[in-house]
Amino acid sequence: NAEIASRLSAQVRFYEDYSRLTPCPNDEHWVDNMPPDASRITQNPSARNDRAVLAYNRSWMELRLGREDRHWGVGRRGDLFLSENPFPLDGFSFRFHTRYVSGASLFAQTQRGPNPPDLVQGEPYASDEYISGEAYYAAHRFEITPPWPVSFGVYEAAVYGGRGIDLAYVNPVAILVAVNQDLWDRAHQDDKKILGADIRLDLPPLTLYGEFLLDRLVVLDEADEGESSKISSFAELIGLRWANPFGLSGADLDLEYVHLDPQVYFHKDRDIRYAFLTDDRLGEGKLIGHWLGPNADGLYVTLQFPPARWGRFDLVFEQARWGLIDGKRGVETGFVGLTKAEKHWITGDKAVERILALSWEQRGWRIGIPGALDARMTIARIERSGMNQNRGWQVELRLKWRTEKVLIDS
Repeated sequence: NAEIASRLSAQVRFYEDYSRLTPCPNDEHWVDNMPPDASRITQNPSARNDRAVLAYNRSWMELRLGREDRHWGVGRRGDLFLSENPFPLDGFSFRFHTRYVSGASLFAQTQRGPNPPDLVQGEPYASDEYISGEAYYAAHRFEITPPWPVSFGVYEAAVYGGRGIDLAYVNPVAILVAVNQDLWDRAHQDDKKILGADIRLDLPPLTLYGEFLLDRLVVLDEADEGESSKISSFAELIGLRWANPFGLSGADLDLEYVHLDPQVYFHKDRDIRYAFLTDDRLGEGKLIGHWLGPNADGLYVTLQFPPARWGRFDLVFEQARWGLIDGKRGVETGFVGLTKAEKHWITGDKAVERILALSWEQRGWRIGIPGALDARMTIARIERSGMNQNRGWQVELRLKWRTEKVLIDS
């Protein structure tokens, strides 16, 4: 991190991602593991750069250019609109904020490479025949924070591909839905678009929040035509934070539920240039929106105990449930052209994962050398049921050493 005159800043972070994929005994799949010998560490390095951004700040605005994680929304376990699930996006953003009004605009690239060949109806988008073409993501968000304890935000986004940078989408004050309508009228070009809203209400010791995302709207007359009719597609999220629950001063209780309909984040007959995904050819491809993906719901509960001299404990319970079609999740199929009869969200096959975890964290641990050490340890019980049934324990230990040096003291 570097900062000049409190206005211009630069952030760069890179790392070595060594070859850690080890084949299982039956050679049917791979597992993420440490290299079996030292030669693998030195012979298969892979340099990665997940943050490289320049920023210009003023008291009321900020311009950012480069690669970094971004998230917009009110969710704590995940956001419906723009999350940190994918590999960091390359693009530029603009933000402004006043006392009661704030806004943000983002234009980024999501896919790279040549245009895909002609797509075949009915094949999954992840087929080897599909080569991801160039695709771009444009998004706007506008938030109002009046004097009373409530804030309300609205947002829109569009994904398109196959025609390079479109200046109409780059424009930070354009209405993306209107731009897409103009493209349809002029060139019969239908891009992927999403609308949504979020709200947060602060009523100490409670904070209530919610988010709604509209992916596709099918009018009632068409939806009532029977089991072969199309269906609307949306996602919703609701949660609360309770400060000092059960009389525990300094503790926090979080509760969050999310539901995602089929076909959310997808569009255009499995052409991944029209999906809310990042490039997956290097194994980095993930949804720009909520990590659960379409045709799913999830429940997340965490209790953060009060901090103490010896650290802080978190108790977490999480359940994720995916509805399956032909044994596949929504990210694997895209759910393109899904009809009401195919919406096996409640009655069809499901995959369920439950996690119960206990975490301990200690920050700013002085160990006799310059800087400080952060430590975090998690013990989790994981159970999977439905199509795939297994259970087991997982243990993680993370150590991070932090130090800083002021080169010029003004």
